[in-house]
Amino acid sequence: MSTLKMFKDRAASIVTSMKVLNDGISRAKSKVVMVNKDTYDRVKSSFQNLCQHLLPNKSVNLIQLGETVEDGIKIAFSNSQAPDDSAMSWNTNLNQLSGGQRTLLSVALVLAIAQCSQNFVYLMDEVDAALDEENQSRVGALVQSELAKKGQVLCVSHNRAFQAFADSVVQVTMDNGSKISYAQLESGKRAKHMDS
Repeated sequence: MSTLKMFKDRAASIVTSMKVLNDGISRAKSKVVMVNKDTYDRVKSSFQNLCQHLLPNKSVNLIQLGETVEDGIKIAFSNSQAPDDSAMSWNTNLNQLSGGQRTLLSVALVLAIAQCSQNFVYLMDEVDAALDEENQSRVGALVQSELAKKGQVLCVSHNRAFQAFADSVVQVTMDNGSKISYAQLESGKRAKHMDS
């Protein structure tokens, strides 16, 4: 009889432990959903604000695909000429945008996520490659104003319009081997090159 009681006690203990564990999982899950929703709302707001600067002729939105952010999100856009949101025709087919516009959306999303994070080093590899000179300048200005104040930004770029927003430029050239030159930019002036 004592063996039966011992197994019943163990079973009751396991049932109690499972209930405590399931309650903890439910509380943690609801907290994760709440934190993810808060982060999504902040990224969405920042993304829309950045897109106003990068794509002034478009209205852009992040849309949840389900009840929670975990169900996924989509980028939707429309022409800004519509007088109010209800008259806008939202589109989620990004293939209808030019390559440059898709690049600007990507940069805006990355910058929006970066604004909500605690990172101190940002590495960007030719984010301006598919952009015309005007948009290179827009992206350069946003990177400088939104990321540079939070941390160190290292960018690879071959475009002077983008480089004009850098505090300093390191140029690598190939001429009978590698040659590295350092250029310190002075506010609003052309770079002074120093070979090393």
